[in-house]
Amino acid sequence: MNTESVVLLDHPVPGVARLRINRPDKRNAIDFDVRQQLTEALAALLGDGTVRAIVFGGAQGVFSAGGDVPSMVGLSEAQARERMRHIHRLCQLIAEAGVPVVSAIEGIGAGAAVGLALMGDRIVVGEGTRILFPFLKLGLVPDWGQLLTLPRRVGLPVARRILTESVPVSGNEAHRIGLADTLVADAQVMATAVAQAAELALLPREA
Repeated sequence: MNTESVVLLDHPVPGVARLRINRPDKRNAIDFDVRQQLTEALAALLGDGTVRAIVFGGAQGVFSAGGDVPSMVGLSEAQARERMRHIHRLCQLIAEAGVPVVSAIEGIGAGAAVGLALMGDRIVVGEGTRILFPFLKLGLVPDWGQLLTLPRRVGLPVARRILTESVPVSGNEAHRIGLADTLVADAQVMATAVAQAAELALLPREA
């Protein structure tokens, strides 16, 4: 296992923890190490009563190119099933977080990373953001819960079109169809996500 930190953790403002995928040479693609470090970090943060909101993002102005496809090549059926169980554990932590989750989709957001964002509460995009759903072109079924979360966000007909066309969705279009909650200038995506998380962190946690 890679022992380098492929997930960066910081606390940009009081009450807010920020997790950023840190594989810029791979456009922050998500492999086993990223999933494992996200899982471990989230489990610790969600047990910390001082953390009242979480921000997801990527290093160097790119959210994530999605799942690391080369790392999936050659998996046996048993290994593929274990990979899906590993993903499920992370998805469950996000979906049941109990604190607001805001995702900053800077630059490119694709596949698995979009699934991660869709399980949260807010999505912030920039005018230059491109969101991709490449599953069918790769011969894959949409994972990370997207067959549930995407239709909930944009409606079934729009979700079906997005998934079957596999055409990049611009930041403006994502905002128009409800895939994203907030559209800002590209340079303001992360700062806006942190500011929204800070506002949400002030709300009564139990409510």
